[in-house]
Amino acid sequence: MSEQEDLFENLDIWAAERLRFTGFYEESISIANTRLFDSVLQTAPDELRQTNKAPSMVQESGPFGEDNTFQCEIHPDRFHLNLIPAESKAANDLVLIGEYVDILKDFQGVIDDWFKRGECPPLRRIAFGAVLCYRLTDLNEGYALFNDRLNLDIGGARLVEFKINRRRTSQVIEDLEVNRLSSWLLAKVVSGQLAMSKDDDVVPSIAQRHAIDVCKLTLDVNSDPSHLSPLAEIGSLFHEFADMGSEIAANGDIQ
Repeated sequence: MSEQEDLFENLDIWAAERLRFTGFYEESISIANTRLFDSVLQTAPDELRQTNKAPSMVQESGPFGEDNTFQCEIHPDRFHLNLIPAESKAANDLVLIGEYVDILKDFQGVIDDWFKRGECPPLRRIAFGAVLCYRLTDLNEGYALFNDRLNLDIGGARLVEFKINRRRTSQVIEDLEVNRLSSWLLAKVVSGQLAMSKDDDVVPSIAQRHAIDVCKLTLDVNSDPSHLSPLAEIGSLFHEFADMGSEIAANGDIQ
């Protein structure tokens, strides 16, 4: 096995742009007085927004660590717990929340504590989501990654996207079908730093624009909607879904 192939055998190549846990309520709720941030993080949010026009939504957010944001997005039928970059992060490079392996542990720890306190509402479906990013040395490294992980020969392509759903049966809940959706994108990301003019009438321009070759992997591991009964063992199921996502990131398109 070459050094490059060995590199792709682990998760260390991936950084994370965002992580997500989604829960679908057993029954629709009124979002007017529903709050999650304090319940999950044991502290009050810094910001609260509410939209009453369809689709109605409550969004709570606050700091997570030194330079990330934890965001609770509440809808009548579901909620999303998102870990995203803080708005203050520099825009002149890839905007990330951290190395995938490390930040996933932090994210899981917060969700696990919430489950253990028994404060998660009854759910009929859950999902684990992630957007991962691998900064490439050049496009040739991306071609090697697609060949190794997806068995695709795309040499010479400038923009490639591969999407697939490999369903699998849960080992936690009998007969629960799990959708394992992954989207692999090979592209150039153009980033730059805003150059502010002293003249208020002049629109800010982007200076020092540069392109970065990246592979982005978007994961959405979710329980199939055909499962109608309430879910049990949510904590174990959440870890199983996260492990399925990590398995795809480490090994590619596998059954």
